[in-house]
Amino acid sequence: MHILAYALPLALLFLCTLSRLYTTPCCCNKGKKAPTSNFTTSTMAAEINATMKDIINSDFEDNKDERVIIVDENNEFQELKARKIMRMENLWHRSTSIFVFTKIGEEYFIYVHKRSKVKDYCPSYYSIGFGGVVSENEDMLGNAVKELEEESGIKKSPEQLFDLGVVKCDTECSRSFVGSYVVFIDPDFQTIPQLNEVEFITRIPLSEFDEFLQKEKFTVISKTVYNHFKDKMTKSALDEIYKKIN
Repeated sequence: MHILAYALPLALLFLCTLSRLYTTPCCCNKGKKAPTSNFTTSTMAAEINATMKDIINSDFEDNKDERVIIVDENNEFQELKARKIMRMENLWHRSTSIFVFTKIGEEYFIYVHKRSKVKDYCPSYYSIGFGGVVSENEDMLGNAVKELEEESGIKKSPEQLFDLGVVKCDTECSRSFVGSYVVFIDPDFQTIPQLNEVEFITRIPLSEFDEFLQKEKFTVISKTVYNHFKDKMTKSALDEIYKKIN
């Protein structure tokens, strides 16, 4: 009876934790094997702490006091909080993601970048879209235009960003409503990675991108948004978008 008294709560904890990890896919559990029969709560706690440390940089200082917009689970404004508090408490917020394409011949290329090692979220991960967290006195489109130029040197007017829509991303690492956009640049344009934000920028043929996405470590947010709008970023769909904004 004593053994059952201890075993039953542990079994329930295991099932609940496993269910949560399965239903909210996150870069926190990327590459992790399913717990085995010798699972212990201390082992799982250690694994979670290690992976969260990889995803959330609790020591970050850059823009830590920036006041960002906090929303509820329905994207309704609640208050302003310091960026670091938002990250450490995983509060609902707004952010942007701008997918950049160029066309060489008949083939589209998509731009990706490697995030700086000092970033607060997913340092040293790849990200598909440029963008950032929406802060005080900003809307999503204004933030997208600003972040695109800051992170890549790509300067566009609001009319040159095609609005894909907003994606709700709810993970154990980040909870965000992501305003998503598409923009096009000339293939000869030289991007300029933002110091302390972006390590480097490269472009991948769209026809090869899914394979690249599987091989490299990408932020869960950018993967979620990309997969959500993937049908709107095929060659034929991009041809139509290009006609609308250029």
